[in-house]
Amino acid sequence: MVQNKADQKPQSTAAVKTRRFVVYRDFMLLFAVVIVAAGVTLMARSDFGISAVSSVPYVFSLHFTQLSFGTWSFISYITVISVTMLLTRNFELFYLVSLFISVLSGIFNDVFKYLWSFLPLSLSLRVVYFLIGWSMLTLGIACFIKSELPPGPYELFVSELARLKGVPVARGKTLLDLAGVTISTIFLIFVLRRLAGIGPGTVLAALFNGTIAGFILKHMDKRLEMKSLIFKKIGKPGAD
Repeated sequence: MVQNKADQKPQSTAAVKTRRFVVYRDFMLLFAVVIVAAGVTLMARSDFGISAVSSVPYVFSLHFTQLSFGTWSFISYITVISVTMLLTRNFELFYLVSLFISVLSGIFNDVFKYLWSFLPLSLSLRVVYFLIGWSMLTLGIACFIKSELPPGPYELFVSELARLKGVPVARGKTLLDLAGVTISTIFLIFVLRRLAGIGPGTVLAALFNGTIAGFILKHMDKRLEMKSLIFKKIGKPGAD
């Protein structure tokens, strides 16, 4: 009996190790685009603050209302891609995929902002909206990285600085976040003249997005086996 139990133990362990789910990178990339847009706009609805880089198009959309949040997001994405090319003096074909992601992200930002506008508001509900939106955002970041496909514009900036200029990913992400908060704050003070888009949630997101996304990624690595349908993985660093 003891020998049989000993024989069964490694088999049970092996079974647990092979219990992995097949996920296609292409679908995960699309899911990441949708879930990030849903999360960012839900955080905006909570009015506790959204992610640092997303705050720039958001506050611009509050003043220049001729263009929607999604349109300003697309303008922001194009600007970041252009700055990336200027800093790296480089152009890769997968930049075009980031451009495509920019278009999708802008569309979904407008769609979810409209959908969330029907949600009732109270202090307790706003807290719930922020927590759910933040969870969506960090899950989306992890999915972007796990897909190992051409990243979104913000992730592209950070990953290309790391790949071509040797700038650590964490430092590149911090620089991008600081730039976003600085631009938004200056615009709010001197143009909009009221606080909007930036709040305690912005600080929390900036401090803990990477840590939470990393935690999610560890569990994804244990449970998911990635395959490709159309796009092949690029194997380049990504961050948000």
